[in-house]
Amino acid sequence: MKSIRELMNLDGRAALITGGAGHIGKACAEALAEAGCAVAVLDLDEGRCQETALDLAQRFQVKTLGLALDLGDEKAVLAAPERVARNLGSLAILVHCAAFVGTSKLAAWATP
Repeated sequence: MKSIRELMNLDGRAALITGGAGHIGKACAEALAEAGCAVAVLDLDEGRCQETALDLAQRFQVKTLGLALDLGDEKAVLAAPERVARNLGSLAILVHCAAFVGTSKLAAWATP
């Protein structure tokens, strides 16, 4: 039986995952890491992000990064991709699993 890495080789690619400390985000991060992708795990809980990143790095021998990110903080949201790219290389994949409830000044969240 072929491994995930043999079926879907993502060596040399980097992914940013919002909501990465939650169940679905963590599962996405694990699948990407298993395929050889460098993974940035972002969520409100920086400690859980770092734990997840360390676990993935040890299990799958990929570069990882665990960072806190509050989607309600526009400056942090805009800075996150560059921060991740500086550490893991150019981003090829974005997985948005973070829940966001409430209002925001972010124009992208507004509906007419």
